[in-house]
Amino acid sequence: MFFSQEGFTYRNFLMDALAIFVFIVWFWLLITVAADLFRRHEISGWIKAIWVIALPATGPERCSP
Repeated sequence: MFFSQEGFTYRNFLMDALAIFVFIVWFWLLITVAADLFRRHEISGWIKAIWVIALPATGPERCSP
């Protein structure tokens, strides 16, 4: 991380808290989208399988610079 050389500072604490918050929100959205996906009956099984494979691949680690 960019601020790792500074030790424990308030800025590092805020960045860590923000990273944890983003991860929790992403995980919650992942579960919500998967639940909605499996609740639908008009989507075929192959499309559901593609969604299940593609959703974890779009995680927060892919969005970081």
